[in-house]
Amino acid sequence: MKPTHFHAFTDLDRFQTLRGNLNQSAENAAPKLAQEFEALFIEMMLASARKASIGSELFDSHATELYREMFDAQAARILATKGALGFEQLI
Repeated sequence: MKPTHFHAFTDLDRFQTLRGNLNQSAENAAPKLAQEFEALFIEMMLASARKASIGSELFDSHATELYREMFDAQAARILATKGALGFEQLI
C-alpha cells in the first residue's frame, strides 16, 4: 500500500532528498522521480486547461490567478502521490 504522506509544492528540500537518493541507488529513486515527473505533467495539464477555459474575467485578479496556480500545483502533487496517471508503473 502506498503512503498517504505528500509534500507541499513549496517544499524545495524534496529535490535535495531526490538527489541524495539518486546518488545512493538509482533503482530506489526511480519511483520518486516518476512521481515528481507525473506531478509536473499534471500541473502542466491543469495550467493548459485553465488557459483554454472560457471564464468570466470580471472577478479575476492577480491574487486569484496566484491562488489558482498554487491550488493546481498542490493538486498535481496529491494526484501524483496517488499514481493518478500511472507513470510510476511505466518507469
